[in-house]
Amino acid sequence: VTAMEMETGEISIFHAKATVFATGGSGRIYYSSTNAFINTGDGVGMAARAGIPLEDMEFWQFHPTGVAGAGVLITEGVR
Repeated sequence: VTAMEMETGEISIFHAKATVFATGGSGRIYYSSTNAFINTGDGVGMAARAGIPLEDMEFWQFHPTGVAGAGVLITEGVR
């Protein structure tokens, strides 16, 4: 696996039998979400385009508490 540190630009190469591809969330693919605005699913998209098998992509958790007209939901911790 070749990886780049975003802040420094440093390139690292890792050799492993298995790799966990932890790229953050995809919750912002939905208009209303409590996810951070950066969680756009780019990592999942890169993996899919590279042919990496994805698993359990049909499972999403929704919290139905929101602010009308704001376009965001209130996190479960507020309730």
